Amino acid sequence: PSSVITSKGVGFLAAAVVLFLLARLTQVGWLYLMDAVLWGMIALAAALPWLGIAFLAAHRRVESPPSQRSSIGPAEGEPVQISVRLRNRAPWPSYVLGLSYDCPVAAPGRRLLRFFVTHVARSGQVAMVSTVEAYQRGMHHLGPVVAESSAPFGLFRRRKRLTASHPVLVYPKVHALERFSFADGLSGTPPHTRKSRTGADPVGSRQYIFGDPRRLIHWRNTAKVGRLMVKELEDPVDRTLYLVFDATRVWGEGRETTLEYGIKVVASVAHYAHRNQMPVRVLGGGLGAAEGRPARDRPWHTSVPEHRLLKELAMVALGDGLGLAETLAHVPAGASALVAVSPADRPAMQAIARTSPMLHRLTVVSLEGFGEPEPGGEDLGALRAAKIPVVRCRPGGIREALQSLETAEGVSLSAAGPPGKGPHR
Repeated sequence: PSSVITSKGVGFLAAAVVLFLLARLTQVGWLYLMDAVLWGMIALAAALPWLGIAFLAAHRRVESPPSQRSSIGPAEGEPVQISVRLRNRAPWPSYVLGLSYDCPVAAPGRRLLRFFVTHVARSGQVAMVSTVEAYQRGMHHLGPVVAESSAPFGLFRRRKRLTASHPVLVYPKVHALERFSFADGLSGTPPHTRKSRTGADPVGSRQYIFGDPRRLIHWRNTAKVGRLMVKELEDPVDRTLYLVFDATRVWGEGRETTLEYGIKVVASVAHYAHRNQMPVRVLGGGLGAAEGRPARDRPWHTSVPEHRLLKELAMVALGDGLGLAETLAHVPAGASALVAVSPADRPAMQAIARTSPMLHRLTVVSLEGFGEPEPGGEDLGALRAAKIPVVRCRPGGIREALQSLETAEGVSLSAAGPPGKGPHR
């Protein structure tokens, strides 16, 4: 608890001192009477606020409104209901109280919540409920509930902290996808293989093509047919859908950043995969084996509750994990991957171009217009030249980008061939 004198109280105190001095100088009785009244008011003004809040207690609860009770928790853009129950444990009532606390869950400019309580009966309680819209995903901490009283004269103000801070986890916004052609077919199908220059399993031979490594020349078959033949290799196709994003190189401010949009894309696609029994794994922001985090080194598939993945995504902070270029190195050959990346991240774009020939399928979500340096365009052009689907996503356009993603079927990169030369450094 803390107590401070108000400007009004300073004026009363100064008037009481002046009257006392005048009374001593003049020995006028009515001056002594008025001075005694002022000092009595000052004494009451100092004692009553303390008596009004000394025995107050509060309990705060955070929950989703009844219409949202089936969800795993509050998500970005959804209402959050915060209730505060104020209890008076004193054998006397309390009057004219102010309550307040900081609410970082709400939008900037609306984060200080204030309440005015006229009366709390002795041994009674009062409930206050606020509903705010969750502004941004992440772990937020509601500030302590503080009670304040300056009744009855406003000469002294006394404050008391009634609760500790309260953590609130806001999950990322998940947009439901009706279909996702790129990922359809990854679940429920037997493993198959694809031909590759870097595979591990020899399955035959074929005629030499310019650019084939000399180490792959099949000398026995070359001698039989009289022309150069090379070993044909195969890689097993990984049926897991890999979702990759970056938390280290971020453009934008507040919730309009490449990180926030990348997480929304990943969360929405992971939700679709979970709903359709598809094995899915998320890499980036400290999630997955690529980040050296053993506790999180497991595929996020249907046997793992979806809320665990969403909780991990909700807690990703700026700077977590490795860069996207390093993360891509941990996507296995033959896998299918969706990568959310800013085209201004040139090392990441070049890593995508290098990695794409080793993947079975690849789709890129290009996060543009977040205040990043204007990209040259050659990086995206190289991906399109390789027939890699590129879906553009700009601030405020997450729904439109996901609608485009629904029809992005991807390309079998083993059939499309490797991309052309990468962009100039």
